[in-house]
Amino acid sequence: LEEKEMEIYFDYQADTIVEENDPERLDLSKYQLFIDTTQNSRFRKRIKSWQPSEEYISSYLREINKDFQPAKIDLGTFPRRWISLEKLKDRFVIYDRCDGAIPRFEVRDTAFIFYTPHEGYAFSIAKLKQLTKNKFSVKVKGYPIKGNPTFSTLSIFPTKHRYIYRLEHSGETLLSGYYVTPFEYIDQFDILVNNCATMKRLEYDGFED
Repeated sequence: LEEKEMEIYFDYQADTIVEENDPERLDLSKYQLFIDTTQNSRFRKRIKSWQPSEEYISSYLREINKDFQPAKIDLGTFPRRWISLEKLKDRFVIYDRCDGAIPRFEVRDTAFIFYTPHEGYAFSIAKLKQLTKNKFSVKVKGYPIKGNPTFSTLSIFPTKHRYIYRLEHSGETLLSGYYVTPFEYIDQFDILVNNCATMKRLEYDGFED
């Protein structure tokens, strides 16, 4: 019985062929995996209309800042809101997931916020290391582990590709990175849509590192 229920609610079959298409020409009541190259689709409008939320974030920052005064920096014209990109062969795309939100990031004058597919978490800025019109690097304090403060470095810097930056998070026990772009450049990228309308499916795994 349990196996049958899984077959009903989660389909392990996933498309491997991705083609460009106009969502207006597709039956979106069914599963569709496609690259949306249009500029006015409901998928693009939804992505662009996203606004940062305090859900999960306030509790993180309250705990981090119990005995800590974050540094406050003047961001000037440096972009505040960022969205992740995926490398698909010879191009970069925004990946609209089947399950969960597209990873997004927010730079504040005292904090750096991660909005991951299923939750969010935050870091308080401890020290500004570098800030120019297109480069940003800070030492941050994370959520305490076993009562001990956790410090790491968050950096954003441009790549050789136009509109595309690299976000890197490094510390003693971690190293992670994302390709990202400011929200103002969302229209420069196509969207790979994993439209699982009736049941969950595997996420597309054909991206390059």
